Amino acid sequence: MPRLTRQNSIKVALIFAVFLVFLLNGIGLLRFKFNLGSDISIQDGLLDQMLQYGAVSLPEAVKTPEFLVFVLIGLTLCISLPLLSPIKASVLTLVSMIPPVYMSYAAPTKNNLLPMEYSLLTVLMLFVVNVLMGYFIETHAKQKIINLFGQYVPSEVVGKISKQAGKLSLDGESRELTVIFCDLKNFSAISEQLNPKQLVQLLNGFFTAMTKILHEHGATIDKYMGDAIMAFWGAPLVQPDHAERAVLAALHMQKEILNIRTAFKQKGWPEIGMGIGINTGVMNVGNMGSEFRVAYTIVGDAVNLGSRLEPLTRVYKVDAIVSESTKQAVDSILFKELDLVQVRGKQVLTRIFQPLCPNDEADEALIEHLERHDEALQCYYRREWENARSMFKRLGNQNRDYAGYYALLIEKIDAHRESPPPDDWEGETRYYAL
Repeated sequence: MPRLTRQNSIKVALIFAVFLVFLLNGIGLLRFKFNLGSDISIQDGLLDQMLQYGAVSLPEAVKTPEFLVFVLIGLTLCISLPLLSPIKASVLTLVSMIPPVYMSYAAPTKNNLLPMEYSLLTVLMLFVVNVLMGYFIETHAKQKIINLFGQYVPSEVVGKISKQAGKLSLDGESRELTVIFCDLKNFSAISEQLNPKQLVQLLNGFFTAMTKILHEHGATIDKYMGDAIMAFWGAPLVQPDHAERAVLAALHMQKEILNIRTAFKQKGWPEIGMGIGINTGVMNVGNMGSEFRVAYTIVGDAVNLGSRLEPLTRVYKVDAIVSESTKQAVDSILFKELDLVQVRGKQVLTRIFQPLCPNDEADEALIEHLERHDEALQCYYRREWENARSMFKRLGNQNRDYAGYYALLIEKIDAHRESPPPDDWEGETRYYAL
């Protein structure tokens, strides 16, 4: 039997109030009339009628079997109905009708204090009140969840949520999720070139386009932070492919930013760039905040790592970076290993990757490039500086899109030559400020 929650307590109190009304009417302390049939009329209270005929006194009346059974059934229903499932509540209601019927037909000539019809009407009314209260409470709870998640998820997801509202919990829970952080690059410089109205239009245009893509891939929007968007997958609805959804959304967003850049350029606005950081891991999700304001959000070490990866896109001259845990959870996407890093607040080293494209869209030239890149990166990790440097330089010359990235690695090699890393160096780069 479920515990007595606040909602169930309200139902118990209301059902008991209804029963109390019927009880007081039954012993003559209230005055209202029931028409139970063509020849049955209950008016002024049953006990008053019995006392008029001198059949029984008040103390004797409340000790009669039918009255005691009536009270016992009423109290049982008041306490049990709110705690039972609809089927069990229906069965209990039917069982509760048996004693009054039996007592009536067992002594058909007896002038009962509480007629069978009155007892059955009371039982039925208590059941109806329980059903109506359950309906209104469930509807209110469902609408509350719909209103809440309507701020974060697309309409089709809200529809699914409404069907599972009873199974969803807004309380905090730990769950494996994937988080994405999307941020405009060089926003401070951009804001200096626009007036306030133009800046708002630029942000609204950027947020609208990116949010639409995130919704298309089933993301839950967590918040907008200045010029950044934070979203996640895997809650409130369970999404087994949450990591893949996140990476596909990132690839889609990278394509869309090119269209946005063109549209903004036609308006005379400065060129914009975007950085994306993605991480997969166990996070705490639920309604969090204060008594004044709450939000459905995620927190945890895995969230922090995702936020640390996004700034690294500026360092490595790429548009998106994902963690190794995300890469391992996605088999349908081709990734390029970028480096082994230690970010601020983390003791564990993190291998970072750039998502490139779905596997079925990769051509031979890209596959060959990745093979040569992996070979050069392994030389770098083994401290084979000369081989790694020459290969990085060749790769940068062959593909100008990665020229900035390979120039960074060459700078690292030159720095390591001048100041060799310690013996326990595994190839990592430590970022204490990002």
